[in-house]
Amino acid sequence: MIILSCLIIIFVKRENLLVTIFEYSLNLFHCENLFSWR
Repeated sequence: MIILSCLIIIFVKRENLLVTIFEYSLNLFHCENLFSWR
């Protein structure tokens, strides 16, 4: 569920490629933190 929401955020922000790559790395980091936190 968390991964799905992160992927959705990534796909929604695909307009700007550089921003997407930046957001992608941030979202991955955030998702991993959520998983390790649980």
